[in-house]
Amino acid sequence: MAVQKNKEMRRFVVLAVNVTESGQIIHIDRKIPAHLFRCKGILLSVKNCINTVHDIPHLGEVSLLLNSGQIHPFHHMVSFKREALNRNSYFVEISEKLVPNLTVNGFYRDSGKAFNTSGTFVPYCLNIYLDCLATE
Repeated sequence: MAVQKNKEMRRFVVLAVNVTESGQIIHIDRKIPAHLFRCKGILLSVKNCINTVHDIPHLGEVSLLLNSGQIHPFHHMVSFKREALNRNSYFVEISEKLVPNLTVNGFYRDSGKAFNTSGTFVPYCLNIYLDCLATE
């Protein structure tokens, strides 16, 4: 009797964090689909253009916990670069097993520096990309 092995596939989970006011702290709590079994990497990207003439090296900070808070693999500063996300963008490599039906938790804290050239706060969206492996 032959045992068929499930095929592994690469899947991305996008956690969108909408920042609407300066200094805001946003809690993250999202259930991960049961067919995902490993998180291989994390990428942060600021969506929406912040009309500024310079990059913002410390736009905020993000902290993520996997498996309903059992693992804390990621705490990073978020920066804003005027260049767009592309194929060569850098994923922070991790290798964490995901337990089915548990959550990704954490927070995003805005540093209060997302101002346009006239000094007005500009709402933005931080996309957190989880690079995962899934079974078919």
